[in-house]
Amino acid sequence: MINIRKDLSRILDACKVDLSSKKYTIVVFGAGNTSILYQDCFTREGILPKYYVDNDPVKQGTLFCETEVISPNKLHKLWASGKIDEPAVFICSAIISTVKSIKNQLNILNIKTFTMDSYLYSRHKNEILEVFDCLADDFSKETYAQLIFSRIQNNEIPENIIRDNQYFELKQFRLRSDAEVFVDAGAYVGDIIENYLSIKSGVFKKIYAFEPDDRNYQAMIHRIERLRKEWAIEEDRIVPILAGVGEKRDILSISSQKSGSASPEANFCITSSLESDRVDIYSLDDYFSGIKVSFIKADIESFEFNMILGATQIIQRDKPLLAICMYHSASDMYSIPLLIKKILPQYTLSIRHHYSDHLETVLYAYLE
Repeated sequence: MINIRKDLSRILDACKVDLSSKKYTIVVFGAGNTSILYQDCFTREGILPKYYVDNDPVKQGTLFCETEVISPNKLHKLWASGKIDEPAVFICSAIISTVKSIKNQLNILNIKTFTMDSYLYSRHKNEILEVFDCLADDFSKETYAQLIFSRIQNNEIPENIIRDNQYFELKQFRLRSDAEVFVDAGAYVGDIIENYLSIKSGVFKKIYAFEPDDRNYQAMIHRIERLRKEWAIEEDRIVPILAGVGEKRDILSISSQKSGSASPEANFCITSSLESDRVDIYSLDDYFSGIKVSFIKADIESFEFNMILGATQIIQRDKPLLAICMYHSASDMYSIPLLIKKILPQYTLSIRHHYSDHLETVLYAYLE
């Protein structure tokens, strides 16, 4: 593991992005949900986009986050005519093929590009090495280092670190208890509830399933009705909740990106649009103030960090199993493990990756 740590440190040094050597026009590619989810990160890191660039003609000429959206060709023309300094374009996507396509498109125009991964990881080397050091097992350390390498270089994930049984990979998460209270944050259409029942052989006390998107929620209700019959489960033992989870009690406007079928990807975003849906947001501390929680799973499109902040009291009180997605934002790869370790230092932390792309990285926290 010493050599892996040294390699990780070396690669983090090598990917350092220096935007202070000359004056650049800061630009972000994509006027959509991914960029919205990065707004807090932009603020923390001092990234102030002059423009957003997007290939969608409908978006071009509009304002996105109070900033003008232009085409790649217009960006090049502004630069070539001397109206702006050389552009530096940040790419936020974690999808390998998308990043490659954007880089190829802008390279033809001789426009400099950076991924948010390489930019953030070079700036937060110490935090990444701290996460590496606090991981409990060698496979977690190897997995974490390989994920950082792959995200910086935009390469495929090595097959040897990809695992099945997402959220239940570790034996501690497969144990059965008739006292277990399972919280599914980002329950989507109930697919993880179905997996949970199968893995646990129907042995549990209660399931609480939070899903903010009404379309997904209705599909989940349909699945839960079937599962209750198949497993002979009393109605009140599975509780579906049309709501999201966050740091505090709130009501947010969420705009769904409708497609031909339900999608587990980032298909909604916070918005100020009057046409958007109003969604309740609960903190887990408030919701479960009088209920002991045993196991929390979270896949909530980059809101995991805020959810953990809003679950500080029950984490310290109940010390539940945690299976938390940590891939939606590049900063999640270091901020989420360090936050959990700060809240409850006794936790053992492991990391497993469950997909061939940069998606589906899960942090597992548990007590030995």
